Amino acid sequence: MVDTANNATLRDPRIWEQPNFQEPLRVRLHKCILLLGRVLRKDDPNAVHDLRVWSRRLQQAIVVCAPLSPEAHMMVKELRRVRRLVGPWRDCDVLIDMLQRKARRISNPEERQAWDKVRAFALRKRKRQMDRARRKLAKCTLSNRAQSAPMLFQQRAEQQDRPDIESRSTFLASVVKEYEQWRDGLSCASANLVPTDIHRFRIHTKRLRYRIELAAELGAGESSAAISSLKVLQDKLGLWRDQTQLARLSGEALADADFLVEHPRPVSAILRKLDRDRTLRNERIRSLLASALPEVGQLALHLWVTQFRTGGEQPSGMLAQHNLEPVS
Repeated sequence: MVDTANNATLRDPRIWEQPNFQEPLRVRLHKCILLLGRVLRKDDPNAVHDLRVWSRRLQQAIVVCAPLSPEAHMMVKELRRVRRLVGPWRDCDVLIDMLQRKARRISNPEERQAWDKVRAFALRKRKRQMDRARRKLAKCTLSNRAQSAPMLFQQRAEQQDRPDIESRSTFLASVVKEYEQWRDGLSCASANLVPTDIHRFRIHTKRLRYRIELAAELGAGESSAAISSLKVLQDKLGLWRDQTQLARLSGEALADADFLVEHPRPVSAILRKLDRDRTLRNERIRSLLASALPEVGQLALHLWVTQFRTGGEQPSGMLAQHNLEPVS
């Protein structure tokens, strides 16, 4: 149920006429720069993960702060580049952790040896990805662009002085638009169950979650139920992707002619298990998406976003024309 007191706060222009975007943007930018330095200096899987998360949060703040600014476009481009560089490194961290937990459950010595080979393959791949990412991240301009952050604030101030752009309605319209894209992504993923569409829907889920987090931070009312529902969905979609990636990594690692000749039985046993896991994984994701689609209109998320529509906020033409965020 939507909190009516919060609704009143949302719709009263005297209370939330001009959201202050500067502080959330400063906090997110500072956090990303600190995490980038930590990733370059330390072998810390948590820092790699946090850098990806906070880069998305920063991107949401930039997109709604100065959607017309050239500097904003450059910063978003740099953030996407950072995520692409550390993404394979993060994938290896997740898969190695999954393999370590799997190894503790295996009692067959031959099968354990085969999984050890997969883990050794993952460790070598991680080292390559880490070295590559650090080499390229050393040239990252994000820290330098922090000095240009005032330009984004100036852009927002100039927009607020213009009578045809009102920051509150524009921001609320961006939340509604993100939600509509999320629903379209859910429909597409549910209809065909193509992995690329499911992954795209997963990205939409992240973007919507971080956009709502920003809205709540700016004073848009209680949103914990909406964010919680997105986080649960994001975790389930993430598990589907991790298991898919583990199967792919295992296939790459075991595609060794000498090892296959010497250890055919454990390899064949692993492949059979991977096939069973694939069937179960596909059934789980099918069930997840099939149940989410008809229920979406009853979720706390839907009720939270719908209050913006009923408040009379309409999508801005400026927002429709300037989209900084291709799905990535």
